Amino acid sequence: EGVAVLCDAAARGRPGVGRTVVPRALREAGSAELDGGVCTHDDADHGRGLVPLFGRIRIREIVVGESVPPSLRALAALHGIPIRRARAGHTLWRGAGLRIETIADGHGMTGSNDQSLVLVAALGDHRILLPADCEEAGLRSLLQRGLPPCSVLIAPHHGAVLHPREIGIQLARMVRPHWELTSEGRRVFDANPLVATGPE
Repeated sequence: EGVAVLCDAAARGRPGVGRTVVPRALREAGSAELDGGVCTHDDADHGRGLVPLFGRIRIREIVVGESVPPSLRALAALHGIPIRRARAGHTLWRGAGLRIETIADGHGMTGSNDQSLVLVAALGDHRILLPADCEEAGLRSLLQRGLPPCSVLIAPHHGAVLHPREIGIQLARMVRPHWELTSEGRRVFDANPLVATGPE
């Protein structure tokens, strides 16, 4: 039904992504606007990628967690775009074959990475876990509360090494993904603990 949601549209060292890649991708998908822009936490390579979109395309709302870039809040106010604070357990969007839910909202955590907004997107027969930049404390919290099986896991913190490695193994065993995607971030890439376990 044309629901378009953009989550963390930035790339470190590539400020033009929001001006070029995102509008082109939306046009190719047949959408001229965003129902929502998600900023999982206050890091330059995440939510700040929304900034170049202000004034270029219509954004119905911005959804944030515990950690929000001040510049994003100020620009949203300038352009009259409402900001919604996501809460764990709430459904953010629902459309034909699409549902996006908040698993964790960063409340009570310290450090912007562990304050990341964590989402599960259900798309057709697939569930996709988006843990943003959660590190040890954030991932331990997720494991304690339990996570649903998901066919796709976006590697936490761009595929950075998880300390201790046991966290990655526990995450893979709980989520049981068929695929893991990584954005190959600036830190050491190490998805082995996730890939090695595989779905049971």
